[in-house]
Amino acid sequence: MKVAKLEKPRRPPLLLSTGVNPIEAYWVMVSTSFGSKFGISGLLVKTTPIILTVLQLRYQMGLWNIGAEEKFYMGAFVASIIALSDLSFALPVMFVVSALAGLAWVASLVFLEQSFSLTR
Repeated sequence: MKVAKLEKPRRPPLLLSTGVNPIEAYWVMVSTSFGSKFGISGLLVKTTPIILTVLQLRYQMGLWNIGAEEKFYMGAFVASIIALSDLSFALPVMFVVSALAGLAWVASLVFLEQSFSLTR
């Protein structure tokens, strides 16, 4: 019975191939995220909308609505387009149009699910 020898990987991992020490790179990521009040507040500001979106599981139209991230990203995409425009009243328009964009995304998915008897 022959025992196969484990060979070294032919391609080095990404961080090592660029000459960066992986342990140092991960230490920088952790220390900048959790090392100061500014890092923690930035982390919370960026993750709170995603966490709240994921936690809003609702029972709609006979299906569990687990894909709430899609609505969030569609609304954020449209809101960022409006924010980059030169409208003087961009903030109220962003709220309304981003909500409508998320609604349109869900309506298209629900239409396809109901028309073709699909499930997620």
